Amino acid sequence: MKETSGSIRKTLASALGAYAALLSLRVVCEIAEGLETGNLLTDTVSRFSNSFTHDGLADLILFGALFLLLRKTAGREARPDGRTLALAVFLAALSLVGMCCREMGKLAFLYADSYQLCLSLLCLLGRTLLFYPLLRLGEAAMDRPFSAGSRQLRRPVLIGTLVIFLCWLPWLLCNYPASFCPDATHQLSQWAGFTPWTAHHPPLSTLLMGLCCSLGRAVGSVNFGCFLYVLLQSVCGALVFSYSIGLLYREGLPFRLWLLMLLFFAATPFWGSFAQWFEKDLVYAECFTLTLSLALPVLRDRRCSAGAALRLGGAAFLSLLLRKTGLYELCPALLLLALTLRGRDRRNLLAAVCAVVLLAVGTERALYPALGIEAGSAREALSIPFQQTARYVCTYPDEVTEEERLAIDAVLDYEKLGAYNPIISDPVKATYREDASALGPYFAVWLRMLFKHPLCYFEAGFMNSYGYYTTDYVALDAYLLTQYDPLLGEMGIHRVFGDFPTRFFDSLRQCMIEFPAIQLLCTAGLYTWVLLFCLLRLGKCGKRAEMLLLLPSFMNVLVCIASPLTGSTRYALPMIAVTPMLLGWTLLQTRRTR
Repeated sequence: MKETSGSIRKTLASALGAYAALLSLRVVCEIAEGLETGNLLTDTVSRFSNSFTHDGLADLILFGALFLLLRKTAGREARPDGRTLALAVFLAALSLVGMCCREMGKLAFLYADSYQLCLSLLCLLGRTLLFYPLLRLGEAAMDRPFSAGSRQLRRPVLIGTLVIFLCWLPWLLCNYPASFCPDATHQLSQWAGFTPWTAHHPPLSTLLMGLCCSLGRAVGSVNFGCFLYVLLQSVCGALVFSYSIGLLYREGLPFRLWLLMLLFFAATPFWGSFAQWFEKDLVYAECFTLTLSLALPVLRDRRCSAGAALRLGGAAFLSLLLRKTGLYELCPALLLLALTLRGRDRRNLLAAVCAVVLLAVGTERALYPALGIEAGSAREALSIPFQQTARYVCTYPDEVTEEERLAIDAVLDYEKLGAYNPIISDPVKATYREDASALGPYFAVWLRMLFKHPLCYFEAGFMNSYGYYTTDYVALDAYLLTQYDPLLGEMGIHRVFGDFPTRFFDSLRQCMIEFPAIQLLCTAGLYTWVLLFCLLRLGKCGKRAEMLLLLPSFMNVLVCIASPLTGSTRYALPMIAVTPMLLGWTLLQTRRTR
């Protein structure tokens, strides 16, 4: 009798939970309105009925799926797991923030009045009830015993490299010579002497692009030089990505999981689009992945020979030259990794890390000025405060005093702050006057405005970054071009094929962006959530030192949050590239063998 009563309670609880989860997914992200009868109960019921969308058959199917999901979880455990529940609540809160940013451009849905606050809490509960069983199922899948299996590849890295490259090759050939973004065009104009060299774009990547184009010109075709660059980044990318998952396969990762990771790199339009894109970000992501791949055996064995330290330091230094944020993304993790070692192994890695930092600082502070390369603008590090100021000025123009206006105008063109775009800071950064001496008074005003309207600042920060920690912003930055910038034509770069092959591959790219579920692979926030899941798993298993391999990706997330554009997959590309390796690493560290 007690068992029957308990089963009924679990069934009822699962049904109520499924209904709450369904409501949280069907909520309309706007300030709910209803009848204004003066009767609190009637008005509340009216607002509640207008707060959700309805689709009978779809809702029934979704409710059934949610019920089965919750019932399955309820049948496995007597009480919720505390740490998993905490992560589920955190993800639910992030998803609500992402929904508000995407649909309303502000967070008023969460707090406008007491009704909206209660509605937000209901949505938080419903989404928590959705994420918790999903996380628990993911943990159960990782806990499931497995063996490496009888299928063993003799050369997984070579096979993986060939598969990835051959899958990318049609993207390269049919979009010959390449697709170009404005940043790459600007870098080529620096190489051609049309504009002065600056460190705004990494000089090493400009050098690589320019050398490839010059080599192409030497053999009679600048087009071939451009193609040579994307061919080079594709070959290196195929090798590095295959190497990163090949390490795991040799450690005992099941063949089917290795194959799934391989298909992620080889078969998805995501990576094919980046392979044919003439840009600096893929090369940096490759060096980032190589650095972590070389760090993995050091962390696993707690050993670091002089040769291993030299290779690891060389990959890290190359990464720093290809993007200066690599200093913050990689070096803290390498330094902490060195501290987990002992004796000569620690000294080897510490020497390599110190050498990398000194060489990177020396290159930026001494070599670049000696070569006449101008330093990058300070505006690149000020996206968040500039966006906050612009939102404040646009939202509360009547509250800006003359003193505050003058202090802001000394740094940003006050009259042009109306061009504020919540999800990209470029329109505001473009008004920066390049006067560093005016930043002191500006930040005094910025701080004073923060205390006047802190919520405005929070909303500006969320709007400019929510795509990196929610799944509500879909983007695949690497696009395909049928027409080129006229400046490229002046350099002798032109399209060879007509529109058809490019439009065909662009349709594949669009399918990935728009197809339900698959489009999640084009959301930077998904990979942040995977990182959090890996952190949860390693933490539960007491693998604290093994968490160090996740740190560079978390640092990449922080760098992305400070970047000028929300949800950019090219800024998050390093994190995305190492996610399969980190998932496999987490699985191998926490697995239960038969």
